[in-house]
Amino acid sequence: MYSKLLTGCILLCSHVLAAQNGQHYDRIGEVKKYIQEEYVETINIDSIIDGMVHAYLNDPATIREIFNHLDPHSNYMDEKEYKELKIGLAGNFQGVGLAFTILNDTIIITKIFEGGPAKKGGLLTGDKLIEIDDMPFSGENISYDTVINTLRGEKGTAVKLSVYRNNIPEFMHVNMIRDNISLKSVQVAYMLNKQTGYIKISHFAETTVQEVQFALQKLNAEGMKRLVLDLRDNSGGYFKAATGVADEFLPANTLLVYTEGKPGSREDQYTKKTGLFETGSMVVLVNEATASSGEILTGALQDNKRAVIMGKRTYGKGLVQNLFPLADSLTAIKLTTARYYTPSGRCIQRSYEEGVDVYNNEYTAILANNGVLPDSLKKNKNIDWGIIPDRFIPADTTAVNTLFNQLYYRYYISEVASSYYANNTNRFAVFKNIDDFNKNYYPDDALFEKFRKYVAEKENAADNYYPKLNYSDTDLNNARSKSEIALKAHILQLKWGDEGFYPLMNSIDDDVKAALVELYEKKKP
Repeated sequence: MYSKLLTGCILLCSHVLAAQNGQHYDRIGEVKKYIQEEYVETINIDSIIDGMVHAYLNDPATIREIFNHLDPHSNYMDEKEYKELKIGLAGNFQGVGLAFTILNDTIIITKIFEGGPAKKGGLLTGDKLIEIDDMPFSGENISYDTVINTLRGEKGTAVKLSVYRNNIPEFMHVNMIRDNISLKSVQVAYMLNKQTGYIKISHFAETTVQEVQFALQKLNAEGMKRLVLDLRDNSGGYFKAATGVADEFLPANTLLVYTEGKPGSREDQYTKKTGLFETGSMVVLVNEATASSGEILTGALQDNKRAVIMGKRTYGKGLVQNLFPLADSLTAIKLTTARYYTPSGRCIQRSYEEGVDVYNNEYTAILANNGVLPDSLKKNKNIDWGIIPDRFIPADTTAVNTLFNQLYYRYYISEVASSYYANNTNRFAVFKNIDDFNKNYYPDDALFEKFRKYVAEKENAADNYYPKLNYSDTDLNNARSKSEIALKAHILQLKWGDEGFYPLMNSIDDDVKAALVELYEKKKP
């Protein structure tokens, strides 16, 4: 494979042609001729050209250009991209075990991973990270990539973190040893009510099947009869993880999906065992960002009439990629080797015949249109792609909800919550658990005023990434109730993780509410 690719590129480079007056014009050959015949010194021009060809062939930009002529999901990955992909698929990385945000040039710790070095070292969410190995990490030039690359490192290596904790006058210096850190793909699993479970899967990794099995066992023990499986914003991942999860919901020997690449290469995937939740009523929530392996699972459940699919049309990625590490072991290519088909024979891939740019712009237009394909894009197009829900949930486009969504997805709510929590950790230390917090904490006027000022500052900033919001104080007051619930949920997340965050956020989630109505109005899909 590599030799064919290399040969093709050499042929391309050895005939660097430009069109001039309708004739192919060998510019390199002409330049070479003049240098050989007229240049003042004798030089090896062939050696120079060979070096140029070698540099051209190995330039990542050249390699990426090759993939511009393939499908949108085949690509070349440089060292950084390949490393991040492996971390996401493996479900673990090596580091200290914390997540953070950067606000006002300051690193605020937003999550501590259970069992990791940061947890063992006594760090808390809300702590402000000031130094790493005695080097200052604050100021305008600090970047997420720099912090991440400094915190991560090989298992067994030492690192010292210096943090500021609210109301403690001196910095805390914590020495720790980097270790393996697990990343969960099941973000949360809990009971929405006495009989209805809820599981949210963010992506499909090596550990996803085991995580889902653990979640189902837990919820079954708590009396689950119905299930809401949330695959919204699920970006995909391992093909086998998706089929493994499907195996928990369907009887043995059920067709889940089949793939087909070159002629005669069809492979069928069937369930292999008795699942942990084969008979209870089930709703799957999807949206325009549910992609790839998330669509495989959704299509299997829909075609086998196992679940009611609710939400919005999914992304439309029906291609299977295999990963091919290159010889340097640092880079790789992700290459489409097959299409996948749902049990009924649907290929849900969105058309990319007009090129990658049109393909990506089309998706941007869908996002801007509340997850719906705009009428302007339907003309003369095949629109039979993606998983179309059994029950479409329209977006709430009222002024109040539209403003709330814009505030939420611009991260204003999470950023204000992080800053407020970091500066008031003592206030939140008095709450014993999630229930105590939910019953006895209410966002006050001071927090909402801080939020109001922050929104105004961000909207009026010269470097604001987003189009400026058109809103009034009255509009913001009308969105106050929902905004305060979201602020409270993010504070919960900072102190107790996703187990605190999702139950409260789901209480104002229209899709989850619609799923509950569906489950209790109809027992069977």
